[in-house]
Amino acid sequence: MRPYPCGAGAAYLSVNADGELYACHRFIDDPSMLMGHVATGSDLASRATLLAERHVDKQEPCRSCWARYLCGGGCHHEVLRRGRVACDYIRGWLSYCIGAYAEVQVLAAGYFTDPARHFHDYDSARDRLPILDEVMP
Repeated sequence: MRPYPCGAGAAYLSVNADGELYACHRFIDDPSMLMGHVATGSDLASRATLLAERHVDKQEPCRSCWARYLCGGGCHHEVLRRGRVACDYIRGWLSYCIGAYAEVQVLAAGYFTDPARHFHDYDSARDRLPILDEVMP
């Protein structure tokens, strides 16, 4: 479950040149997103308010959207500045991805759990791309 699009205001804060803390880098110098100061620490009440207001179950149209826990409600900055212009795109993209995942599961059972079975040159790919060890153990 993903009730937020990112860690803004929760696990993530940004600081401006004066030491003021903001919910994220896109809100630098926006007084409505001031979350404290490096000298005095973060303002837990401001952070809690932001998170309570931006939770997908607290805002429309998110609370009635099937994709809310996959999307997280969209970038706080984008939504507050431009509105929800990306909702249809995100729902379409998620629908496509879920459908593709389901189709791969049917056509190539085990593709995601046993990749070596589906890649003819799997060991050679591991030699060239060590990151595969992390994503396909």
